[in-house]
Amino acid sequence: MANRKYWTITLPLTFAILSTGALFAHETGKHLVGNVDSYNATSMTITTTSNETFTLKLVQKTRFVTRRGEPASRKDLKTGSRVVVHARQNGSDWEASEVDLSGGLTD
Repeated sequence: MANRKYWTITLPLTFAILSTGALFAHETGKHLVGNVDSYNATSMTITTTSNETFTLKLVQKTRFVTRRGEPASRKDLKTGSRVVVHARQNGSDWEASEVDLSGGLTD
């Protein structure tokens, strides 16, 4: 039990630290962690952990992954699910480049 708690804290923290450089390298990109409020075939709305709401376009190039980077699809989205989204701005819209359906945690 203690080992699981250690990894639950350590992995996201390590990921956040290592991702910092990538965030600055992509000036128009955002890394969003939050819960799915709603979705349809072309968009999804999430509320982030900092209580911001984002509506993101789901485009043909949007990649969906599950735990350990295994492929997933739009059909795997569920309202209330925790997600990590890599998004980029395209004009005034935000597009989801990648949607990690595992919420950033692995077993």
